[in-house]
Amino acid sequence: MMNAGDDDTPSISEDHKAPTAEDGQDSFLSSTNENEDKNKDVEAKPENQADANDISNAKNAAYRVLARKYRPHRFEDLVGQEAMVQTLRNAFSTGRIAQAYMLTGLRGIGKTTTARIIARALNYDGVENFSGPSVDMPELGTHCSEIMQSQHMDVLEMDAASNRGIGDIRELISNVQYAPVLSRYKVYILDEVHMLTTEAFNALLKTLEEPPPHVKFIFATTDPRKVPVTILSRCQRFDLKRLDIDIMKSHLAKICKAEDVHAEEEALGLIARASEGSVRDALSLLDQAIVLSENQISADHIQNMMGLAGSLRTVEMIKAMLTGDMESALTINSELMGRGADPHTVLSDIADIIHGLTRYKILGDKDSSITSRDTDSATILKELAASLSHAILSRAWQLLIAGIDELKRAPDAAQALDMIIIRVGYAAHLPPPDKLLAQIKPQMNGTSGGQTSPVTPSGGGAQTSAIAVGQNMPANPQAYNQITQSSPALRVIKSTDKSIKPAAQAETAAIVIPRLDSFKDIVAFVGEKRDIKLKFALENDVVPITVNKGHIALGLKPSANTDEIRELGNKLHKWTGQRWMIALSEAEGEVQTLRDEKIAYDKSLQERYERAPEVKKILEAFPGAYLQKVREISLPMAEVDDIPLNPEIDDIYTMMTDDLDDLDL
Repeated sequence: MMNAGDDDTPSISEDHKAPTAEDGQDSFLSSTNENEDKNKDVEAKPENQADANDISNAKNAAYRVLARKYRPHRFEDLVGQEAMVQTLRNAFSTGRIAQAYMLTGLRGIGKTTTARIIARALNYDGVENFSGPSVDMPELGTHCSEIMQSQHMDVLEMDAASNRGIGDIRELISNVQYAPVLSRYKVYILDEVHMLTTEAFNALLKTLEEPPPHVKFIFATTDPRKVPVTILSRCQRFDLKRLDIDIMKSHLAKICKAEDVHAEEEALGLIARASEGSVRDALSLLDQAIVLSENQISADHIQNMMGLAGSLRTVEMIKAMLTGDMESALTINSELMGRGADPHTVLSDIADIIHGLTRYKILGDKDSSITSRDTDSATILKELAASLSHAILSRAWQLLIAGIDELKRAPDAAQALDMIIIRVGYAAHLPPPDKLLAQIKPQMNGTSGGQTSPVTPSGGGAQTSAIAVGQNMPANPQAYNQITQSSPALRVIKSTDKSIKPAAQAETAAIVIPRLDSFKDIVAFVGEKRDIKLKFALENDVVPITVNKGHIALGLKPSANTDEIRELGNKLHKWTGQRWMIALSEAEGEVQTLRDEKIAYDKSLQERYERAPEVKKILEAFPGAYLQKVREISLPMAEVDDIPLNPEIDDIYTMMTDDLDDLDL
């Protein structure tokens, strides 16, 4: 069995007590000194090339990567998981220890390490004044070293990705009944538990819910959605949080100090952002940066190492892109590509900055996505946030997200990035949708002579075009008739008072007075306002009693949505500017709503056409055919009279009807 110091993880906590000689450190130190003495003897004979190679191999074998070297040993060493630590502390102090724990989180966040720490806490023993499970572990206990090195016989770790079958779980269950050999609890740690098969999960259910008192289960997974709910409900779940940039930078700075490495703050920020909250990823990048920079880590080293664009240059490119200086934007992008920047990474950085700008416009200095950057970049981004609207930023974000997928399919990623930058830059100067709609509406309303036809004040939804008080009639009278007669809600009152001055006409140009003379007018008006729920309630649940100007009495069916209908008065006031009194009462007897009337009319219309001789002949000619729906199309008589007669068509119709009469049915 290995000594405690063979794989002991250094702690960067200032209050972490150093292991004592009783923890097995004396043998480790003496072994180390003996190795150093042997190395000195070897170095005295440089002519022996084989011995020199042995020295090099020994040095390489002794090195441990930072992700293993600074793996936490205690709950106090876990970074950013205070909620979980506090929950376990309270559970251990009150004796409310669950039989199973589920640890979830992204890769490299510390799930397996946390599982080992929990196993160590459950079996903490051999220290004075500690006689049971404890979250506080000031020094190494009897079983601590073996548990953290995954070598303890009562703490069994199983990789569920490679041992995922029902046979593996059966073997585990068969050993559960045996008591632990050395420690207090027998702990089973299943990593990547979501990889187990359905049969394996089902075999585990009963044992997991009612395990022997000496058994504890700890599961770890990166995808809890693939774990059956029956398993999750039997576990106490902890979602390990990904570290934000500030906490990650602080953690990396402590490790750099412990390793005697000088690192620029901007360089640590780049590593923290690239790690995406994963501690292991961050430490792996830091390890690589130390080797590259020879203990002097700068932002340039990180950018060259990961193919990142310079933070300030990226910000300058975004400023040029969103302010219309496309020449500068493309020049900076070419410069970044020439320095070896990855197009996918550059586009992701641009999207990240656009997201930060949007958050900063809403949260201000409370959001650290802008303020945490270097001074020059933060100054530029704050000016951009103040000058750009939310609509422009949202549109840029949508184009960038679409561009990320486009970049993956493009044969040349650098060229595709140029085109995406151009697209976002020119889209930033398009008018917002509301202004664009205001420019299009005059053309839609059929105005002439450069005059703008006003629109009704919108109460939400689409706006309704109308001829307003004091506005001249359109040049085309037929267009005027189509506008005013197409819907009851579009009928308006025109002012014929020629004493109104042009200034007064301008002030009253947007005033529209719809005529709502009947209940059908009201329902049609609600439909034009795109209030679908209210229109549905009025058609299906309401029977009109009286409809007068400003006063409506309605009868309600028992199934009516009264909350929606009671809002009718407020909405009519909002849309028309007039006060409306709505009186509601229960409808009595057999009543018909607008929907009922329409259904009855459609039914009678269909029956009438089914009795028509022409339709009867067609149905008899095609057995099994039936009349599904009748739709009447009516044209004004003036338009019907204008249709020119075509003798050929008339002859064809006569031939068809004659043939139909000659059929032997």
